[in-house]
Amino acid sequence: MPTCWAFGPLAAIEAAYQLITGKLLKFSEQEIVNHYWSAASKREKRLMRNIGYYSELTFEYLISKGKISLAADYRYKTAFGKCKRLDARKLVDPLVRGYIQVPNDEVALQIAVATQPVTVALEIDEVYNNYNPEVYSYIS
Repeated sequence: MPTCWAFGPLAAIEAAYQLITGKLLKFSEQEIVNHYWSAASKREKRLMRNIGYYSELTFEYLISKGKISLAADYRYKTAFGKCKRLDARKLVDPLVRGYIQVPNDEVALQIAVATQPVTVALEIDEVYNNYNPEVYSYIS
């Protein structure tokens, strides 16, 4: 199930949250996946199943909701599902107020990484056919 679009941004958000508060929390990817799956059209669901979706959805969800469950309270199921009723007393403000798309530029990326955690998306093509999850290298 391609849900990296939720995992990558949440990892950056968790890191930023720790830098701000000193607390390292694990937020729920499943909450984000289920939210978008429940509201998605048939076409969007096909995209989510086949090629994943976009990292921006995670940031937009957190900006609009302002709160998220901890992973321990809303566990990852390796499946798309319906939104779960959330206990408001257990929700955490992830402190996300906005996000910026870094231009496709090495210097801009260096500046962003020096400032705060970032999420990087890779476009997958045929060079990933022999991908080893431990090390990726590509020589043209």
